Amino acid sequence: MRFVLNENIYITMPDLILHLVKDFSPPSQTFIYDLIHSLEKNSSDSLHVVGYYRKRLLAEQRRCREVISLTKRRDILGRMMSLLHFKGNVSRERSSYLSKLIQKFNPQVIHAHFAWTVWDLLIPYTQFHHLDIPVLVSVHGTDLLKTAKQSEEKRQSLVHFSECFQTKFTVSNRFMAEELAGIGVSETKICTVPNSISNIFINKNSEQKIIPRLKDNVYRIACVGRLVHCKGQKYLIEAVSRLVKEAEVCCELTLVGNGTERKNLERLVKDLQIEDTIRFEGFIDHTKIPETLRSQDIYVQPSIYDEATGQCEAFGISVLEAISCGLPVIVSQSGGMPDVIGKENECARLVKPADSGELYLALLDFYKSKVFMKDNSAYAKERLELFSKKRQINEIQSAYASLLTM
Repeated sequence: MRFVLNENIYITMPDLILHLVKDFSPPSQTFIYDLIHSLEKNSSDSLHVVGYYRKRLLAEQRRCREVISLTKRRDILGRMMSLLHFKGNVSRERSSYLSKLIQKFNPQVIHAHFAWTVWDLLIPYTQFHHLDIPVLVSVHGTDLLKTAKQSEEKRQSLVHFSECFQTKFTVSNRFMAEELAGIGVSETKICTVPNSISNIFINKNSEQKIIPRLKDNVYRIACVGRLVHCKGQKYLIEAVSRLVKEAEVCCELTLVGNGTERKNLERLVKDLQIEDTIRFEGFIDHTKIPETLRSQDIYVQPSIYDEATGQCEAFGISVLEAISCGLPVIVSQSGGMPDVIGKENECARLVKPADSGELYLALLDFYKSKVFMKDNSAYAKERLELFSKKRQINEIQSAYASLLTM
């Protein structure tokens, strides 16, 4: 253990933190890699070890000091060895490798990313081994809003785990804190740790670069996110169709991302006869997103609450990324996105979810007011200070310290 100056107060910090994740690190979970990478850079005296129990992705692009698999290789020989040693019991196999990892590194804190890691790894581990290490559980969205809400067993097991072991939980905003408390986790165990964007979105001078907007007289609209029902791209496409046909605005909508709804969205575009207006960019490497956003005039995140799955936008990191790139934003009043934009202003607008009519009017109003020609640097600076990397690291370190003093 050691003492670190955090916000003018010396706090107790662990020498080694073991991060547990399902996969490390898919594009949709860039924020987890960014956090661990930032912790490594900002706490050189602490060792951060990553243990994953399913897939290793983007290994060359996303390197950390120690990244270790908690399962044997999945080829035929590996599966035969698993069957021989563990009788096909996946929980026992993962627990065995986790036990060896703990014995090797002796972590003072376990940081479980997503509640799935608790259900899939830590709860089964307690059936075979004694767990006496403090655990910080970071819930991020689907794990709580979908998995926990759809399963009484999952909810009860998560609450039981929080009561029986030395635990704290982190959430990104007030919305997620209320959702977590709503399933029964004590409010005294919930810490708010704001999300933060990658440094690739932030100019070195902390000022947003003003670039010419409305190039070639084309109103360029962007939306970044998986093409799934809860992201609400359907309503944005309908709004853009009205913008073209009723207001006769020359515009272009760029959709970045892939997903199960892509064919349905492509069919909708064809039915509306606006194929020349909508661009399906598919997956774009995260390092290329700033360049893509800075070529646009406005950003829209039309996410909704999906009653069938319980999914919604827990935070809306893409919105913050767009603001940092100088774009005015329109977002639906859903999930945690209102917290991201703060008070409505000339650079940020809230609309009803699942309402293409409101989206159309907001897009038209922004077009007529030429808000994309204005400097958003003051607004961007205020938002980025609230969701800064420094604040995120300080809050995470405080959460680690609070675990050690429980």
